[in-house]
Amino acid sequence: GSISGFAKLMNREMRELGLSELHFVEPSGLSARNEITARGFVRFLRAYVRLWPDALEELHSVRRITYPTEANYVGRLAGNRITQYNRNSLLGSYPGVDGLKTGYIYASGHNFAVTAERDGMRLIGVILGVEAQGHHSGAELLKRDARVLLNYGFEEFSLMEPPQPTAPSVRVWKGEREHVEPIIAGRPRKIVGPQWLSGSPHVELSTEEAVEAPLHEGERVGEFSVRVGETTIARRKLVAAHAVDEGPFLARMWDSVRMFLDAHAPPSSS
Repeated sequence: GSISGFAKLMNREMRELGLSELHFVEPSGLSARNEITARGFVRFLRAYVRLWPDALEELHSVRRITYPTEANYVGRLAGNRITQYNRNSLLGSYPGVDGLKTGYIYASGHNFAVTAERDGMRLIGVILGVEAQGHHSGAELLKRDARVLLNYGFEEFSLMEPPQPTAPSVRVWKGEREHVEPIIAGRPRKIVGPQWLSGSPHVELSTEEAVEAPLHEGERVGEFSVRVGETTIARRKLVAAHAVDEGPFLARMWDSVRMFLDAHAPPSSS
């Protein structure tokens, strides 16, 4: 219904994606009151690539577009075809680059978001606020700095495949069932880790000793971590695979008694 109304929808979407540091006042990106950080933009782009992976091939890696096409010539426009070239100068010149965007406005200077994939590992780099005399100079600085970022990423990091253990079930008090199976939220089949770490990745699982019903599907019941040596390179939540509703009244009362007895039981002697 309005520009401000659309900006509210944009900000609501960012909150739902967990990107509260991004704030928009209008959709074009021209206002200096739009706020973004390099880290926040990387997180946004990672979500974007995951949600719409086909966009890289269909949109962002297209080298040029000519318009109008033969299908939509209209009268005098038939002779006024314009060819627009992709301003991402790393397309075709840096192996694996297939997006993402360039930009310039007076308030923030030259900006570049670049992504590349090699051997199954995708990197995303963001450069904001480059000052330069003219678009050509700005594009060259962005191209140079983006190469530095991507070279660093591909030279210093690699994909690792951690083991995929099954977490033990968690006791549920006062529920319609006594146990719930934990699953790994966003189970990482592969993990990006620094190449200087020596050794194979290993997994550590820690679960709650017990939880109380009602328990919602996806509720946290523990933690999954991937370590190489003494360094933790990834953490994920262990969450309930299914919901557990409250059990019958007598069962809840009995569990309350058992919980009280367990809490006040004397420590066992060795």
